Parts: sequence; structure tokens; C-alpha cells
Amino acid sequence: LIASLLATGCGDKKEAKYPNKPVTIIVPSAVGGTADIHARLVAPYLEKALGQQFVVVNKPGAGSAIGHREIAHAKPDGYTIGIVATPESPVNTALRAKEAGYKNDDFALVASFTRMPGALQVMADGPFKNINDFVAYAKANPGKLTIGVSSDAWMLHVLELEQAFGIKLNPIVVKSGGEGNNALMGKHIMAHMGGSAFAATGADKGIKAILLTGGSKRIAALPDAPTMLELGHNISYEMIKAFAVPKGTPNEIVETLRNAMREISKNPEFAKKVEGSGEIFGYLDKPDLDSIYKQSCERISAQIEKYRKAFVQQ
Repeated sequence: LIASLLATGCGDKKEAKYPNKPVTIIVPSAVGGTADIHARLVAPYLEKALGQQFVVVNKPGAGSAIGHREIAHAKPDGYTIGIVATPESPVNTALRAKEAGYKNDDFALVASFTRMPGALQVMADGPFKNINDFVAYAKANPGKLTIGVSSDAWMLHVLELEQAFGIKLNPIVVKSGGEGNNALMGKHIMAHMGGSAFAATGADKGIKAILLTGGSKRIAALPDAPTMLELGHNISYEMIKAFAVPKGTPNEIVETLRNAMREISKNPEFAKKVEGSGEIFGYLDKPDLDSIYKQSCERISAQIEKYRKAFVQQ
């Protein structure tokens, strides 16, 4: 009897409640990027809700493919979660499926707190006071207007911008949105295509958004920037940063995380911080989040095929 009890851990010992050790949050971008800022905003709220440390680990590179791949291939035990972003994730799988090393359905989406439109950013003291100035210069100087892009997803925004306005720009690859803003402030580029969060936080440094590539209306943090839809172009790209776990993670763990995030979304202080970062606050989980992600993957795949030649030439 004693031997039997020892072999079974005294027989009635229950499995420790999740989480019982620190949880890693993989961010597929560099420190200072919008996904990184968002993960570090959410982490302390998760720690308070679940009583464990949530550690942000940055895995940038290959247009966010490295980080997304690590999330997809992590052990599905709930101790590695991450941010899966659209359009970044489906852009990678559509452009270079083999090199990406993961598929769009390798994730179980938990929840999302925010949507972020792209923002065309310039210096307020520069030659472009509005989108009309920008377009006029680009038309008069084809291929000479330099614009920073930090990933293929933002490059897709630029290609759509070129087609909508009948212009040709000169994309310059930067490592991150933060680096793009620094290059803009240093006069190394004439414009930067990145998340609206960078435009909002860069306003006190002289950065100005003159166009939003997503959303149906202007956002509070950037009231002077019109949307593409507002200007009559049927284009709306918004980045959705979803917290996700590897496919195969036990449902009870997914639900523990989701319930915690749902409660966090009800916190007015948290919502105010999200809005203040230049993003649009709006909580999503199953089934709406899954549906939006699937639709985004399908749409992005079609857009990549449309512009594949342009991507190859970059």
C-alpha cells in the first residue's frame, strides 16, 4: 500500500492550477515596435489577473516570420503565448510560405484589444502639409519621394497608396517603426508608412500624420489625418494584434487566458491607455476574432498575388 501511494504521488494530488510558473509572451518585432508596446501594456494586467509573471521576449526578423514561427512551434502548454498580427502573419505565408515555416491556422487565437490603421507620416515642418502636397510632389518627381517601410505588410500599404493616387514612391527598408520615425526626424527619408501609434507618440517630436490607410473614420489621437475611405478610395487596412497560443493548447488553458483578457478589457484605465497610444480600442474573441482573421488571410493572399511582381522587384 505504501509503495503504491508513493508511486502515484499519494494518490489524490491534483494537477497545479494554470499558470503555476512564469509565462513567456513572444513578440514578433523589435523592442519599441507597436506589438512590443502593446504586449508590455497588457502584461502587468495579466500578471495581476492570473498571479504569475508574464515575460515579454522579442523575436524580430524576416518581416515578423521568425516570431510567428516560434509561437506556432512552441510547446502547446500555455506557457508560451504571443502576438499574432494581421496583416503581417498572412503576408508572410502568402509571399513565402516555405520560408515562413508556419501556416495561418497554426494558432489558436485568444483575444484582441485593439485595431491600428496605418498612417502616412511626415515632418510637420517639412514640405508636405497635407496629402495633396504629398501626391503633387510624388507626381512631379516619380520615384524620388523616399518612404520608410519596416515590413512587407507596410509595403503592401505603400503599393495600395501608389495605385490609388497614381504615383511612384521610393520605399526604403527600416528595421522597425521606431527606426522609421528616427530616420524621418533625421531627414534621411521624406515620409514613413507605419502604425498610427507611431504618429501619435511622435507628435511632440514634430511628426505629423497626413493620411490613415485604415478605418472608416478619423481617430481621436490623429484628428487631422483623413482616411482613405474618406477620400473616396475603397481601401482600409487595420492591424489587429491578437494574443494567441500554439494550436493544440488545451481548451481550459485558452479559456483561462481568454477570461482574464475579457475582464481586462472592461477596465476603463486600460482602455484609456490603449486609446492614448494611438490605437483604436475594441475587444474581440471567439467567434468574431477567428472570422476577422480568416477573412484577413484570404484578402491578403489575393492582394499579394495582385502585387507579387512589385514585391519581387523591391
